[in-house]
Amino acid sequence: MMVKKYIVFLLLSISVLIFLGCDSPWSDNAGSKASDIETSPARELLRQSHEFFRRGRFSEALQLVDTARERDPDLPDVYYIRGLILDKMKRNEEARESFQKVLSLQSEYPGAHFQLGNLMFRAEEFRRAVNHYQGALDYYSSEIDLYSKPDIYLNLGLTYSKLGVSDSVRWAYQEAVVADSSFAPAYILIGQEYRKDAEYQKALTYTRKALELEPENISYKSILGSVLFQMGELERALAYLEEVISERPWEYKAHFQLGRTLIGLGHTERGQRHLSRADTLRTIQSQIIQLQYNAMQNPDSLMLWVELGESFYRIGHLEQARDVLEVALSLEPNNPALQNNLASLLAETGDMPGAISRYQDILAQDSTISDVWFNLGSAYAHQGEIDSARDAWIHLHGLTQTHLPEEAFLDSLMDEI
Repeated sequence: MMVKKYIVFLLLSISVLIFLGCDSPWSDNAGSKASDIETSPARELLRQSHEFFRRGRFSEALQLVDTARERDPDLPDVYYIRGLILDKMKRNEEARESFQKVLSLQSEYPGAHFQLGNLMFRAEEFRRAVNHYQGALDYYSSEIDLYSKPDIYLNLGLTYSKLGVSDSVRWAYQEAVVADSSFAPAYILIGQEYRKDAEYQKALTYTRKALELEPENISYKSILGSVLFQMGELERALAYLEEVISERPWEYKAHFQLGRTLIGLGHTERGQRHLSRADTLRTIQSQIIQLQYNAMQNPDSLMLWVELGESFYRIGHLEQARDVLEVALSLEPNNPALQNNLASLLAETGDMPGAISRYQDILAQDSTISDVWFNLGSAYAHQGEIDSARDAWIHLHGLTQTHLPEEAFLDSLMDEI
């Protein structure tokens, strides 16, 4: 499918953490009594804010939450949801203040402790992160469907790992398994601990268990390939590593491991190509980390976020590019070029309904942008909605200076899809 992109585009921050995500869970009740929010005059505003948040329209979501705060300034959930939005917008200090405000109103609010733990972790304030994760455990309630107890133990273990407290690391991961024996991330991290100690057979056992639980998880396949390589099982490692590269061409470690595996199997020329690619990607990653740092230090700089997202896009990391573009768009929510780029990224990552919704939003503001009509038609056609695609392209025909009759014009576009 041809989808045109005309943008001020946004490149890749390889996250150190696989499991400690920045995508915060949302709930209208993350710790307050259900009756509090059900009777709050802010309830409907929070619901509307959630819808904007879900669609990646963070500035609109924030405006609604701020209005909700005026309506009910003592409701902890308002500040919790505000913190989630600010966290998505990478406005970390403001997010921290919002979560701390939650705790000033209700100290036993588990969601705020969990999110503050995540923020403290990213700020490398590891001991404070431990305190907040412990608070999330102390006040945890299974009735609050935000995150699971294993999530907390997992992040606690990752934090202990940063502090170098190895016994506590394994304790936390094992507690995650006790809480939920089907929790794959705990198995993969236990395996990684054994791998550090060169206990490869145990590492293999736990890594395989994780992959059995999540057989499509490409990160687990990458780890399994590396463990097999270290055990000398090169042929078996090769299959996993090649699959990883096909899905994640930006992963320099996978290229490096694949290169070594191929050389070990006697395919020296192919192996050297992957080692060379790994060197290139490692350099790009260093540049991206610097770009990411600059953007985080200047969260109101549109061009820094655009440059970062463009870097992710160039190496094929479309999901990261999309997330960064959402941050950029929160700074200029009515920028049609950024909106078109985000819609095109949604289409490339398979979210056609999201892309169509974005294209429609752009055209509601300005129905004369021919590129957007083309992209909208392409998205409809990709979904098999041919009548809708033709309707979009009929609008495009009216905007395009062409001598082709309408039907011939439509047929030519269908040939491009």
